[in-house]
Amino acid sequence: MLDRDALRIPEHLSELVNRFNELDGCIAVSSLAGFGPKLHDLVHYFMCFGVFFQVLGLHIITPNLADPAERDDNRWMNRSYFDWDKAEKRHQPGTVEYRIYNALKKMIALRKETAAFADFDNRQLLAVDNPNLLVFSRIDPQNSSDRVLVVANFNVEPQMLQTGELKPHGFFHDGMKDLCSGTLVTVENNTAAIPPLTCYWLAEWRAREGR
Repeated sequence: MLDRDALRIPEHLSELVNRFNELDGCIAVSSLAGFGPKLHDLVHYFMCFGVFFQVLGLHIITPNLADPAERDDNRWMNRSYFDWDKAEKRHQPGTVEYRIYNALKKMIALRKETAAFADFDNRQLLAVDNPNLLVFSRIDPQNSSDRVLVVANFNVEPQMLQTGELKPHGFFHDGMKDLCSGTLVTVENNTAAIPPLTCYWLAEWRAREGR
């Protein structure tokens, strides 16, 4: 869940934050009820984690290992039983577990290896005209050329991002590529289409590949 005050999110983005927290809550409730995300829910799941990994704090999963000794400890009440047989499916290509495991593993690896993602409280919210988009930058304070633009679309329809609004902040002067998927964002007439329920981690791909 996003804390608007802790992240210094302005009032006009409150509705967007509420929409995110509703999606986050749906995932949490389904997990507590013992239902993992289904294939059609994965876009919600990955979008939420795409934002989670870029905000304050370290995000962990704490399963209940069904230890009888912990039965009366209410700190375990919201931790569902861990199904080790299902967990083994993370090694089987084509399964939901495989997709989740590898997607999150890649996000974690990118977060660790990207200097702009180091936790210097270096998140700057950027104003855009589209109320369905949450946009903020992460910039390495020791190397301002190492910058990433985080764009999250909270709508179930594609949304237009006006790239001209972001050029003064150092973005979209060159090709922009999503670090997670490798997708090169297409810009036409200073407008980029952001897919439904998607979180992009965008970097100028020519600059990064030229290093």
